[in-house]
Amino acid sequence: MRILSALTLALLVTNVFAYDLKIGYIDIEKVIINTPQYQQDINKINGQFQQTKSELLALFDHINLLKNNLALVDKDSQAEGQKKRLDNLKKLELYFQQETIAWSDQLNVERMTAIKRVETIINKIIKKYGIDEEFDIIFYHNVAFVSDEIDITQLIIDKILELIE
Repeated sequence: MRILSALTLALLVTNVFAYDLKIGYIDIEKVIINTPQYQQDINKINGQFQQTKSELLALFDHINLLKNNLALVDKDSQAEGQKKRLDNLKKLELYFQQETIAWSDQLNVERMTAIKRVETIINKIIKKYGIDEEFDIIFYHNVAFVSDEIDITQLIIDKILELIE
């Protein structure tokens, strides 16, 4: 009798908690990359940093030219001048390295700012889509496997594109 009661209770509890979860997954990097706002921001950022990149490349070429010229000079005949040119070359290389790091850091900051701005928009769209379509959970980080049935990445991209048009 107790077994029958326990089994009946277990079936009732199971039926009460039997609820289908609606789960979705979004490849957020793919969504970001396919967002026109992000593409515009990245093109603008690349344009802003292009001049500095060109200047750094020209400086790199100049440094290599100086190295080659320094290697051709007879080291014994002009030891003092050679040392001074070598010291100047080292200073120029150090300056180049520092400027390249600063340029790269600033470029990364600008790109991260663009990503955060777009993520804010995307998160609002995801939330609205999740509510409208009655999703229980939508993931977009740290998933080892996603089946095509719950991957809603393209649907979110389409929603973003609809809002822009």
